[in-house]
Amino acid sequence: MTEEQRKKVSSWKDVGLCLLHVGVIFVPIAFCMLLLAGISMQKTATSKIDPIETGTVQAR
Repeated sequence: MTEEQRKKVSSWKDVGLCLLHVGVIFVPIAFCMLLLAGISMQKTATSKIDPIETGTVQAR
């Protein structure tokens, strides 16, 4: 009985460590992607409006 309890605790500990390692790998990648997305959105917001994109079909 005590071996089963130890195995369950050990199993959850292993799962927690695995999730921690995955987080350590992917959190900085996700942060960098959000940073790059923010930078690219700022660039398009300040750029000039393209009349071809915003014009009507008859004007083309």
